[in-house]
Formats: sequence, structure tokens, C-alpha cells
Amino acid sequence: MWYATLVGEKECFECLKNNFSDYIKFKYGNYIIEYPKFNSCTTHGEVFRYARKFLKTLLAIFKVNDVHCQANINTVTLKPY
Repeated sequence: MWYATLVGEKECFECLKNNFSDYIKFKYGNYIIEYPKFNSCTTHGEVFRYARKFLKTLLAIFKVNDVHCQANINTVTLKPY
């Protein structure tokens, strides 16, 4: 399974994790996005683009609720099995 690591404000990561715990987790020493639809991707670039779009959607949900925070995708990794 692919996952994407996040960079930005730790407070934002915690807020994301608390509200979207099915997708945002703290693992491997980083805040990450684990999203089942990443599995249909075959390259790092595909996952990176999908992760960036997914994160943008989550942050837009916060913005509608007047919560503003900074987060972005740092890296994309294929999780070893």
C-alpha cells in the first residue's frame, strides 16, 4: 500500500488526524495519508498527484469551517509488506 508523508504545521496534522482518522495517521515517525484509492496507482507521481488533490479537499473542508492550516505532501512511499 502506498502512503504519503505530510509537511507543515504539527497542529494542522493533529487536527487532520482527529477529524479524518481513517486516512491521516501518525506512523513511521511522520504524519501520513493512507488512502485505499492509492492502491490503483502504479507510480510515485500518480500517488503524489492524487495525495495532493485529496489533501487539498480535506483542507478545503476545514476552511469552510473557518479552520485554516498549512500542510502539503512531502514524499510518497510504497509500504513494505
